[in-house]
Amino acid sequence: MLESPARPPLEAFAYYLPQFYPIDLNSRWWGEGFTEWTSVLRAHRGWRSPAGSVLSPGELGFYDLRDREVRARQAALVRASGITALCIYHYYSAGHRLLPVVEDAILADGEPDVPFFHGWANHDWTLAWKGRADEVISAQQYDEHTSDAHIELLLESVDDPRYYRVDGRPLLFVYNPTHVTDHRRVFDRWREVGSRRGHNLMLLGNAPVHGVGDPTAAGMDAWVQGTSYVFGAMNRRRRALRALRSPTQAARFARYRDIYWSYDELTGTFRDTHADFPAPTVPLVVSSWNNIGRRVRRGSATNATPAAFEQALRDAAAQAPALGSGAAARRLVAINAWNEWGEGMTLEPSLEHGTGMIDAAAAVLREPTT
Repeated sequence: MLESPARPPLEAFAYYLPQFYPIDLNSRWWGEGFTEWTSVLRAHRGWRSPAGSVLSPGELGFYDLRDREVRARQAALVRASGITALCIYHYYSAGHRLLPVVEDAILADGEPDVPFFHGWANHDWTLAWKGRADEVISAQQYDEHTSDAHIELLLESVDDPRYYRVDGRPLLFVYNPTHVTDHRRVFDRWREVGSRRGHNLMLLGNAPVHGVGDPTAAGMDAWVQGTSYVFGAMNRRRRALRALRSPTQAARFARYRDIYWSYDELTGTFRDTHADFPAPTVPLVVSSWNNIGRRVRRGSATNATPAAFEQALRDAAAQAPALGSGAAARRLVAINAWNEWGEGMTLEPSLEHGTGMIDAAAAVLREPTT
């Protein structure tokens, strides 16, 4: 009797935010010294949700990512979690980087010393957090000159020995690929430039909410299951629940226009809607969710436990597609996020869970492949 071939090894990447240090642009628009921690502190000072707590940083504290020792400790925690790579958000707009200091430090001093790849957060910077989404701070530009300069800049990082590859191909994630003007031509051009430098790029992009088709039609090698599709479904539920509230419930929630979801329901929606996207689509797991500090009176929240997160990650692992071929193929899962403290999505140690989220990830990701 022939043995069935072993499944490709399971690997996971987690999104990593570099916005934990002040820059002039943020200080000018949001207030002196603004960082991601500002949203967390605002949530603690007056917008604690009736449904539960806002996570507080544990052993790393309210860190500044310009500190190499902080990033070295992050690397040790990533290795303990079993997470293979960090997808470091890269902010590039109108021909320049918006958060270059930490990005440069990561390349210069080697911390965090774990595999990484870039995720281009290609959305306009607006005053949405102040309820003025139509006011743009820094707009994207997708002209040919800007796009060519951008891929040349990104390829400088690909030469780093830590840069994450699947089947020998360096990964590059694009937050909104279909928002890029003439995106198929742009991403074909990026592959051409990469090939001339000896890099056969593998492009991943968030699956769009509407008009989802084959990822190759958008210039991607694979989709990653994004939050927008799922949260759209959950927001429809939000409106339905509001209509059903009794006067007593309405009074209780009068101060808030947000809604509080069961984590099992939220992650179950991710699991169930994965089939809505064409293959290959990398499944996404949210470690938790609470954006009330950012979206005051318009936010939403859910509380996750390490045990619930572990189960959600197991469910996603069962749906993970194989990328690459032969012995180099890998099954891939995305985790949102390593340190998205401003939206309550973090695996880093917290006062509430200690290293529980890291231990939960390790329980799944360190299991032998069968």
